Amino acid sequence: MKCEKCGQKNIKNVGIGTQQIEAFFHGYLPKTVRIFRFDTDVVKNKTEKKQALEKLQNADIIIGTKMITTGFNFKNIGLIGTILLEQELQIPAYNTKEKVYSNIKQLIGRGSRNGEKTKIIIQTFIPKNEIITSIVDDNYKDFFKQSLAERKLFNYPPFTEMLTLEYRHTNKDKAQAFMKQLNNKLSLENTSGNITIQEVPNYHKRYNQYYYKIIIKGTELRAFLGCIKYEIMRNKNLSVIFDG
Repeated sequence: MKCEKCGQKNIKNVGIGTQQIEAFFHGYLPKTVRIFRFDTDVVKNKTEKKQALEKLQNADIIIGTKMITTGFNFKNIGLIGTILLEQELQIPAYNTKEKVYSNIKQLIGRGSRNGEKTKIIIQTFIPKNEIITSIVDDNYKDFFKQSLAERKLFNYPPFTEMLTLEYRHTNKDKAQAFMKQLNNKLSLENTSGNITIQEVPNYHKRYNQYYYKIIIKGTELRAFLGCIKYEIMRNKNLSVIFDG
């Protein structure tokens, strides 16, 4: 495999989904082993969730996404494994590391809830990463101190207010054009220069809709948003998400 930009050949595809893992186990283990996959493809509504919970109690192996880490109480868990933890760390958000830490601790908690001894395996290509070492050493205090120091250094909550404007549309060009207009209007209103406005150039697509974001940091942001009050109230595709 070769990189199209730099020509580097020392790269390879990584990443695997729940369906691939399920297929591997079905091909590797005896047919008598009861394997159940728990993700949004299998569980789409409350009825399917109820049916899935009944199957989970009788499964020998459960394969799932992070949605399985909360709200469930499983008994007799002998082994819990998580793969490619570094993929979650690639999410471009200031609290990504904290979310990963929390998710893994919740996953580990699935096995120790009933006082049972459960073996935990974390598969990763970056075993010396600070998140992983903090989890393995159960060193929450140092992780908390470091995370708080980073937030202060880069001026993230709780040291400032922060919000995200997110706009979605089935037409990519219309979504991008709307956010550019909104960004220009906000920039013109920022006469004091005390507010940081960052238009995120990348987008993500979900359920056939394109999502674009603008991140705003500063003080008294609710008052500042008064300049786009009309857009917020009249446009159902525009969401305001406060982070701090």
